[in-house]
Amino acid sequence: ALDQYCQDLQGDLDLLKHVGTAVKAALGSFGQILLSQMPNLAALVGEISHPLPTNDNKERYHLLLSCLQAFVRAISAPSHPTVILFDDLQWTDAESLDLITKLVKDVGTKACLFVGCYRDNEVLADHPLLEYLGEISFAGVPMWQIFLERIERRSINELLSDTLYLLPRITAPLALEIHKKSGGNPNFAKQLLQSLHDERLLQYSPSARRWQWDLAAIRSKSVPDNAVA
Repeated sequence: ALDQYCQDLQGDLDLLKHVGTAVKAALGSFGQILLSQMPNLAALVGEISHPLPTNDNKERYHLLLSCLQAFVRAISAPSHPTVILFDDLQWTDAESLDLITKLVKDVGTKACLFVGCYRDNEVLADHPLLEYLGEISFAGVPMWQIFLERIERRSINELLSDTLYLLPRITAPLALEIHKKSGGNPNFAKQLLQSLHDERLLQYSPSARRWQWDLAAIRSKSVPDNAVA
């Protein structure tokens, strides 16, 4: 995520110059250890000629953590606040969770929002993620949890109406079937719509100048039992 941030920043030259100067000053002679993990960082700070300071894995980990903390501090300020997203935390190993936790708890970081996403049905009581979330909360870091519920049939109908440029009363029967088969899961509803289009059960009619669908065929279309999960 941070490596991608370096690449995205190139679109704003003034901000790029400002942030690049701040990052290079913050990293000092240890920047090479971060460049080895974030190649796009070179676009911000240029090449750093200093060699990697150590070959000891434990020492390199702590240096990497220090450099990451310095990097996040440098790119985050009230004039250019930063959002860092950590996705699929349910699959993250303990070492990465430890690094993320230390970044989030760093009192020197200002104007930065950390967002972590995970599938709660895959994070059981003994999952290490819960321990690290508790550690972040205990440290006094403001934290909010947002649980995404399944969407209602009305929302799917609004999606269809907007996408197909048809009145909601026209798309309502299709929305009912999509909702039944997807269980209100927005990702699966989207994939189901794509499959209906691929199978020509949902297609645009040039003669009628509107989208049309085969409701009977859609109703009989089978869906794997584990698809919604």
